[in-house]
Amino acid sequence: MTQYRLFPFFLILYEFSTYLSNDMYLPAFPILGGDFSVHDDRVQLTMTAWLFGNALL
Repeated sequence: MTQYRLFPFFLILYEFSTYLSNDMYLPAFPILGGDFSVHDDRVQLTMTAWLFGNALL
């Protein structure tokens, strides 16, 4: 019975962490491109992969 009560809590926690990590990840795009010496379009592909990964969960 307690599992059913905890599910909404963990769902909200997951959604909050998704939005928080998105807000931390986007401003770091130029830094990531510079550190790994890749073009901006390659860095943007990591965001696409990250979004697909979140959609699968």
